[in-house]
Amino acid sequence: MSDLLDEYGIRRRQVKPERQSAEMAKASARFLALLKTIATSPHGSHDDGVLARSVQTKNVPSVFQLVEAISAYFAGQILGDEFEADPHGTFRVDPAVPELVEAMLGRALNAGAIVLVPDKDEVPMTASLRHRRFRLSYLLSPHYHLPLRLDKEISLSAILSDTPLLVEKRSRRRTRSGASTVSGAYMLPLPGLDVGVEQE
Repeated sequence: MSDLLDEYGIRRRQVKPERQSAEMAKASARFLALLKTIATSPHGSHDDGVLARSVQTKNVPSVFQLVEAISAYFAGQILGDEFEADPHGTFRVDPAVPELVEAMLGRALNAGAIVLVPDKDEVPMTASLRHRRFRLSYLLSPHYHLPLRLDKEISLSAILSDTPLLVEKRSRRRTRSGASTVSGAYMLPLPGLDVGVEQE
């Protein structure tokens, strides 16, 4: 955005809308590139245990994947084939959201990709994301063509269940007694990663 300020300082007249639009698109693209670099490995934070268990089985969604899924859902509400008079534009982290997704949302919050929307009389700081309402950063709006406003909320689990990204991966293991046990973990499938049932 500094280029726009420099241009205005030199010419002392309004910068053309197309130039402003181009600079906003560039800033949005740079921010998305930054989100793609955020590691999914544990680094000593409160989500360390959750991510450490997931890293072992490669069940780690990236911050970018989560932002992409949420943004695509909201864009569909605005730009979809069916008109939505009152579209969703914010989400709440409901109890059905897996711990792993919540952990990566914490990193999205730290990076500025999502912004807390406090309820009335609610403290605007939180140690837990559960039951809290969020919106996407307005810096993402140019890329996903989202309006700069606070639309109604929807549960995050509803958003993810409406996308092809969130699936349940089950791992089958045999105990010493020979019994077969199945454990489940939610994940966002990565390119080339088999999300079927693992046999051991």
